[in-house]
Amino acid sequence: MNTLIAGLRAVHYAALAFGAIGWLIPVKGVLIAYLVFLTLLVVQWRLNRDSCLLDNAESWLRHGQFRAGPANPNEGAFLANLVHRVFGIMVHEPLASRLIYIVMAVFFIFGAIHLAWRW
Repeated sequence: MNTLIAGLRAVHYAALAFGAIGWLIPVKGVLIAYLVFLTLLVVQWRLNRDSCLLDNAESWLRHGQFRAGPANPNEGAFLANLVHRVFGIMVHEPLASRLIYIVMAVFFIFGAIHLAWRW
């Protein structure tokens, strides 16, 4: 079970890395996939009440519940917790969600410009 959770966490970090730097990859197909990925990511966050399905899956594996609330502090706050661990800056809701959406919009625009430039 711990291996599965560690794998899920690795997928989460990989998705975060792709979301942050995918717009830099100079391949049309990757840029298209990146724009689709960001769109689907934002849609699933909105439909899932600003929580990631990967966090929900981790809650299910660890606690037997799709939403584990306080038992899984990353649920709905993965990026805010990562920023706190790495930089020591505490970002609380709802500011954390707003910042995430703004950053995602900026990365989407960068990706779209890069794709248009490559077209």
